[in-house]
Amino acid sequence: MTFDTFQMARLAFGLWKKCGPFVQPEGNAIPIEVATAGQEAIAAFLRLGNGSPKSRSYVAEKMDVTEQTISNYCNRVRWTP
Repeated sequence: MTFDTFQMARLAFGLWKKCGPFVQPEGNAIPIEVATAGQEAIAAFLRLGNGSPKSRSYVAEKMDVTEQTISNYCNRVRWTP
């Protein structure tokens, strides 16, 4: 996968480090490794959008939380050098 921003690449790497390697399922399914890792991992996975990043508002609507909550979740997953 390639990312437009370093921030999204850090999010993808952080998710990989948290959940280990996982197979990208077809359609809108969430991999079992991500789903069992909790809300933070799910938010990061949805935000990454299978290679085409989704907005915080899109993910917040899907998860029925605020945009700030999505930011907090992603900040906890994002890899920090």
